[in-house]
Amino acid sequence: AQQQQLVIQAKKEAYESSAGILELALIEFPGCALLHLYNLENLVAYICECGDIGSSNKVSSAFLKAWQSVGKGTHVNEGFIVTDMFRLFASFLLLRLSLVAK
Repeated sequence: AQQQQLVIQAKKEAYESSAGILELALIEFPGCALLHLYNLENLVAYICECGDIGSSNKVSSAFLKAWQSVGKGTHVNEGFIVTDMFRLFASFLLLRLSLVAK
């Protein structure tokens, strides 16, 4: 049990570190859809791995910012990135619903 707690804590710290780096990158490159996608993937993975549903408002806010950035970056073809964002959003909604239903 203690070993499992240590593993969860290590994952939590890794996700938080990644989140900090991605947030700084998004300040520097706010129109980069790919960075937004990486940020969203990191946030959703954090919730899935650490079970922190309290972070869901942060994820919702990140999705909104990501969608607002679409088309404002330098990527010529953002279609696959936008598709992945919507798939991730659908998965996030299903996860959120499953956690609320428990």
